[in-house]
Parts: sequence; C-alpha cells; structure tokens
Amino acid sequence: MVIAAMDVAPMPLHLMLGITIAVLELSVEAVTFFLGEAAALAFCTSMGEILRHDAGVSPAPFFGGTFEGRECHRIGRKLGLVAELMDGTAPGPGAVAWRRACSLSEGLLPTLNRADTLSSDEIAQFETDAAAFVDGLKAGSAWFSVTPKMHVLCCHAAAFLRRFRSLGRYSEQGLEALDGRFNQDAARYTLATFLGSCREFVKSAAVGGAPGSAAHRHLPTRKPAVAGARVAKGAGDKRT
Repeated sequence: MVIAAMDVAPMPLHLMLGITIAVLELSVEAVTFFLGEAAALAFCTSMGEILRHDAGVSPAPFFGGTFEGRECHRIGRKLGLVAELMDGTAPGPGAVAWRRACSLSEGLLPTLNRADTLSSDEIAQFETDAAAFVDGLKAGSAWFSVTPKMHVLCCHAAAFLRRFRSLGRYSEQGLEALDGRFNQDAARYTLATFLGSCREFVKSAAVGGAPGSAAHRHLPTRKPAVAGARVAKGAGDKRT
C-alpha cells in the first residue's frame, strides 16, 4: 500500500525509544571503528556509568533491557554528556557529527511531546532540524543505515504536523493507558463481541472520566451549581 505521509501518525514515545538506542549504538560503532573492540568495551562501561549516575537512568529489566519511555527521554536530554565522553575517547569528524546530531535530537524532543498547536514557523524549523539530524548522522558515519523510525521522523512527522498542528496530542501513551485499563476491567464489559465490549468500556469511560485539558475545550463550560441545587426536593425528584 502507498499511504500519504500526512496520514501516517508518528508515535513519539516509540520513535524516541528506537532513535535513542540507535544513536547510542552508533557511538559505540564509531569508537570500535576507529580504536578497536577493547576501547569500545571501556567506552560502553563509562557510558553506562554516566547514564546511571549523571543522567539518573535506572536499568529496565524487561523487553531485553531496553529503556522505557521516561528513561529514554531523560537520556535524550543528557546525550551531551555522552558526547563529551566520545570527544575524549575518539575525537575526530565522527565525534563532531555525533555531537551535533545529539544537540538537534534534544531540540526535537519538546515538539514531539507538545500537545499545543504549533505555528507554521515552528513546524518548518522542526522539519529542518529533523532532516539535519538524520543527514548529519549519515554524513558522519558512512556505514550507518537510516532506521525506519528515523525515516518516520524525517519524512512523515513533519507532514503529519503540518496537517494536524501537533504530535504530542496524538501520541500513543494515552491509547496505551486506555488499553491497560480496558484489560484490567475487561470482565466488567463482557458482551457477545469484542467490539461491543470496547463500546461499553468507552461509554463508561466517557461518563466517569475527568475533563480533558482546558486547551481542548471548544465549547462553553457549565458553571458550578449553587449550594443545595442538587438536593432532592420531592419524592419524584431524581436529584441526589
């Protein structure tokens, strides 16, 4: 199937999980390429200590040890510390390109997480920085192959952003939370079909859920009732 770029919804959390891991692996590959495996092993040890102590990252004992979302974003904001380690270990054009890519990646994070509407200038800057981030990694390491998630960041995120003016508003984290809640309460919404169970769950969530962000309210809101207005005043009054 051929799908227009503007119709492909990027998943900010999963994008940065994949991209952060790819960027860290590329730094190890660069050290290995220039200095050998022994130096790369020492570099990995030092990088792990930096991420744990200076960036405050805890090891994740699931999914093969990869980083969870919060840890991944914390690493993304602290990649400059790894860049300083790389400068001291394997200085050269590769380290310079990697540091610049880290700086660009750090600047992309707020846009990926932002639920507010972006201006046309902000979208254009994001598109430029995303392309420069991917192109810089490729130019600094000739052997590097652009990953599918980097392709989505570079070629789809900006198109989707121009159409809907936000990426964080359509992130997958809310859907993941809703899926977890549905799995936990599935026994309470058992109907003949799975779709019917989902419908009943969504109806219940819509009735009992808290209101969303004020930025997303497009209609006038109701004012609080006066004291005593909800007290029953007769036998047939259904007020509480």
